[in-house]
Amino acid sequence: MKLQFGCGENRLPDFTNHDCDLDVTVWPLPFPDASANIIFAEHLGEHLNSPQLLGFLTDCYRILKPGGVMRLCCPVIGPHLTREHARDLATGHGHQQTLNRESMTTFLWMAGFGWDSIKATERNEIDGHWKIIGHEKDDLETCRMEATK
Repeated sequence: MKLQFGCGENRLPDFTNHDCDLDVTVWPLPFPDASANIIFAEHLGEHLNSPQLLGFLTDCYRILKPGGVMRLCCPVIGPHLTREHARDLATGHGHQQTLNRESMTTFLWMAGFGWDSIKATERNEIDGHWKIIGHEKDDLETCRMEATK
């Protein structure tokens, strides 16, 4: 099984796609233990507060099969952005928190993934946020992490 949460318009073939139809802050999510090969959450984590993000990722860890992959893509702020862009990401779009590569790695680790199983990745074919904001802006603001159970 392949699951996507927070899909918006990026509905992927061969995935079970969820957006507003499923509240990811209510656990357990309605999926059996060790039932998913991949879980994809793109530009979802920043819409959750810290306890909600940790609960969501912990439940994703439960749902993943051994060897399954969690792909988490979130906007990140830092000095690589203009002040206005960073402020927009921190306060706009319904965002509840700001993240960076280190905090995303730490959340994945707290959820159960091993430090050595977590890595930054490049954009891949399932990512869709760039289709809305363009390659250049997406490259500037999006961090993509994968963690293997």
